[in-house]
Amino acid sequence: MSLSIGKEVAALKKMTVKELRDKYAELFDDETRTGNKRE
Repeated sequence: MSLSIGKEVAALKKMTVKELRDKYAELFDDETRTGNKRE
């Protein structure tokens, strides 16, 4: 994957809480402890 850091952060900011939780689980092979999303 050759996305720049800025593009990756922009994509993460547009994700829903569920999408972020799924991404976290994919990357760290663990579930998140909270379902909050800070702006």
